[in-house]
Amino acid sequence: MIQSFIVLGTDTGVGKTVITSFFLRYFLEKGINAVSQKWIQTGVQSHQSDIDFHDQFSGFNGNNSKDRCPYVFQFPSSPHLAAQRESILINASVIKSSYNRLCNQYSMIIVEGTGGIMVPYSSTGLVSDWVTEWNIPVVLVIGNQLGCINHTLLSLDY
Repeated sequence: MIQSFIVLGTDTGVGKTVITSFFLRYFLEKGINAVSQKWIQTGVQSHQSDIDFHDQFSGFNGNNSKDRCPYVFQFPSSPHLAAQRESILINASVIKSSYNRLCNQYSMIIVEGTGGIMVPYSSTGLVSDWVTEWNIPVVLVIGNQLGCINHTLLSLDY
């Protein structure tokens, strides 16, 4: 059985948070020891985080550790820009360690990605690097809008 997968999108606002929440709710209702994770959250100011939404929608009432969302930034942008504005370096080993700790505690981890497959987390790294290196299956969420066929095919091809 797959222990984890990542939910990525073809664009901003296509529904990654909602889809991740549906998956978490489904697994919890099936009695599977599941949790959601978001490696990097940007645009968090006074409103709730995506992890909060996952928990409220799914009824998850468990682990609220920093492992669920290792990096949180206020500025709504790509992770590399948000981190740069706050003078923070996103470290892949921090994310990998938090992911591994959750894998040791849960049977299923649903990771909500920050944007799409080609989103930069640093000046030299992309989300795709982690997906490939850590061999995590991808669920691609596609916005039903003009250009979605192109966005989908480009994402799938990459």
